Order: sequence, then structure tokens, then C-alpha cells
Amino acid sequence: GAETERSRREKQVADDAPKVAEWQSLMDSKGAQKIGTIAKCLGYGPNKFFALLRADGVLTQDNLPRSEHQHLFDVVQKILPTGRSQSVALVKPEGMSYLARRYAQPQPIRKMELVK
Repeated sequence: GAETERSRREKQVADDAPKVAEWQSLMDSKGAQKIGTIAKCLGYGPNKFFALLRADGVLTQDNLPRSEHQHLFDVVQKILPTGRSQSVALVKPEGMSYLARRYAQPQPIRKMELVK
């Protein structure tokens, strides 16, 4: 019972290690990160995360930050292969903290056996 639970937890820690390391490297970075990268770290697909941010009023339909959330993002101009430019929102480190607190998916509660 207890040994099986310990083994399962150790496996979970090992499985989560790459995600934790990636998130820690993002949090330690000085620069802004792509929203899709943040989505992956939080356990979302990019399309679902963008849709969630739009639905919650963080982003506009053009995937740019609404005025009340602009302090969390850097908006940069990206040059497309066609030569045209496009505005792209990148998440600042303080924005990463905000998004992690607001959108981190809770780990499922696992039933634990009591050891007698």
C-alpha cells in the first residue's frame, strides 16, 4: 500500500520534471514568451488557451491584450513572409505569474489508501 503510493508519487515527480524545469526557465527569463509556450506549460493546447483568454476578456479577437491587461504583455511587430507586418502579444514575466495563478489546471485528486 504505502510503498506502491510512494512509487507512484516518485513516478509522477519524474514525469512532471520536464514541465517544471521548462516553467522554471520561463520564470527565470528576463524576456517575454509566446502565449503558446505558456499554454503548453500550463497544460493547454495553444488554440484552447487563446480561446480561453479571449472568452475571459484578457485578449481581443485579434489575440492582442485588452487595455486592462496590457501591463502583462509586450506587443511586437512580426514581419510575415509576404512582407506585411502583424502585431503579436508576448507574455512578460509578471504576466506569466498572473496566468499561472489564474489558469493553472488543478491536479486530479487521487484516492489514497490509509495504511493500517
